[in-house]
Amino acid sequence: MTFQRPTGETATLSAELVVAADGIASTTRAQLFPDHPGPVYAGYLTWRGVVPAEAAADIEVGRSLVESWGRGQRFGIMPLTGGSIYWYATLSAPPNSHAHANIETVARLFRDWHDPIPRLIAATPLNSLLRHDIQSLETPLPTYASGRVILLGDAAHAITPDLGQGAAQALEDAATLNALATTASTVQSLTADYDQARRERTQQLARASAAAGRVAQWRNPLKVAFRNSLVWLTPRSSYLNSLNDTFSWTPETASARETVAATARSEAGN
Repeated sequence: MTFQRPTGETATLSAELVVAADGIASTTRAQLFPDHPGPVYAGYLTWRGVVPAEAAADIEVGRSLVESWGRGQRFGIMPLTGGSIYWYATLSAPPNSHAHANIETVARLFRDWHDPIPRLIAATPLNSLLRHDIQSLETPLPTYASGRVILLGDAAHAITPDLGQGAAQALEDAATLNALATTASTVQSLTADYDQARRERTQQLARASAAAGRVAQWRNPLKVAFRNSLVWLTPRSSYLNSLNDTFSWTPETASARETVAATARSEAGN
């Protein structure tokens, strides 16, 4: 494998397996799949900030993530250990818009939202604000493995943050690869098993996350009214049950998959 160091120097290494975890703008993915369109804009941007513990002392936010929806806007609040508070704000807008917006811009956009949103924005240090266009791999890859190269995390299945599964799926990838490596007889069987174990789940979650983001970012008044009514009418138990497949997961191994296949063959025979 030939690669370029940050200094610009070219070097060569040999390895039995290459795990490419080089992010949403993966150069490895581009080399393996030159015809793939790559990441695309999801239709909204996000600002993120952290309110320090000393500034958040008088702001009550509860103990879990809360997300508020508007028309083409959302605001999420998450308490952190130590008393600080993380927040994010979204806005449906063209890509690269509001590139030079500051905390005052965000404050104006959310000035009429419920407490404590305006107070959180006002308590955020000016230099801590982050802004990003949200992107994802809308076109799924045909495989996560090519030869002795495996794609992991955003390099394989960059997902919108709407289900909170970006980093989670990268960790699942790593755990799966580790579990499969303990039983794989060859590198070829390992890469094949990894692709089979991870591709369907991650691509299904990517579709679900993108769909959730589109609905949450609706701006049309009639669509927003329908969405909000549906949310209010959905029982909490139904909502939680719908997330079971997302959050209930254990690493898959080749032996476990063989057991499932054997069971299916047995049931088919009966």
